[in-house]
Amino acid sequence: MTRPFAIAIGTIAIVAAAVVVYRAGARPPAFASSVTADAGAVSIPDSATVKDVMAAVIDPAADALWLAVGSEITASATVERAPTSDAEWNALVAQSRTLAAGARALLDPRRARDQTDWRRYALALEAASRVAGKAAAARDKDGLFASGEGIVNACDSCHEKYWTTPAVPGE
Repeated sequence: MTRPFAIAIGTIAIVAAAVVVYRAGARPPAFASSVTADAGAVSIPDSATVKDVMAAVIDPAADALWLAVGSEITASATVERAPTSDAEWNALVAQSRTLAAGARALLDPRRARDQTDWRRYALALEAASRVAGKAAAARDKDGLFASGEGIVNACDSCHEKYWTTPAVPGE
């Protein structure tokens, strides 16, 4: 996949997800305010549903990683976007840990839909988040960009099989 094509697909996916969430009136669960990316320390209550984990942990962490690097093509120039400070890179390492914690939370028997495909997709998301974390730790913007494909593939595979309820009634 070429970089401009990947950027376009990633942008379309993010915008589409934002529209779905906006139209569905989704609100993060109450525990969302206690989720921090500091050192990847994430506390997810046992009572949190899959929807809660997605809204409070997985979606924000994945978005932070996806939006951290890329290119924007304007009429006059191509503007590259990437972290510029140790603090920004360290925040992305923490977001990758948060994403991995969210993936592990999906493996909890209270949330897991089954122990086959569900488990495989959650483990793929955890592995992809580790790739992102290694790239961020190495200050590798191209590696971080490339890691987004693994994250989106894990998410898309799971959503294709398990996200059966339309986010917006009537769709």
